[in-house]
Amino acid sequence: VSSNFNNLNSNIRKATAPPTAVTPPMPKRRRVATNQQPRFRGYQEKQWEEQFEELLKFKEDQGHCLVPHTYPENQVLSRWVKRQRYQYKLKAAGKVPSTMTDARIKKLEDIGFIWDSHATAWDNRLKELTQYCEKHGDCNVPSNYPENPELATWIKCQRRQYKLFWAGNKASSMTVERMNALNALGFIWKVREDLPLPPSSHMF
Repeated sequence: VSSNFNNLNSNIRKATAPPTAVTPPMPKRRRVATNQQPRFRGYQEKQWEEQFEELLKFKEDQGHCLVPHTYPENQVLSRWVKRQRYQYKLKAAGKVPSTMTDARIKKLEDIGFIWDSHATAWDNRLKELTQYCEKHGDCNVPSNYPENPELATWIKCQRRQYKLFWAGNKASSMTVERMNALNALGFIWKVREDLPLPPSSHMF
């Protein structure tokens, strides 16, 4: 009887014991490729190298890699250069797919390739304006300036972008840094009555 009683108690304990926690199997982690570089077919790599050689020829002739956005002498090269900058932005933003690779970046930078052509073009015009100021004593570039019509057009553009900036237009390319750089040269912003008064140099 004692044996049967002990067995009964054992069965009761097993029946009332809390269930053992079941650990679910860990899901398999998906491997994420780091610094994954795109792969190209032979003809794609060949086309890229051919345009790179065209860029080298352009640099040899012009002394720089700033191929104009509209370059009638070689429109294929102009479009290729734009595409390299676009693909570089995609890669820098971590977006895929991008055809830009670390090897291509190094190859382009080794020959002085400019990724931000707009900023460089602005800086070059500022240098031209500085030279004009040193020569003439002011920044009043005539609207029809035969020696450098591009500079005269750029001056008009800066005043227009300045006006958009103060109107709160987000499309304006004017920045505080650019305003201060122009103010330092004594740039005249207000050439018409409808323009706001220029800020003092380095007031920002």
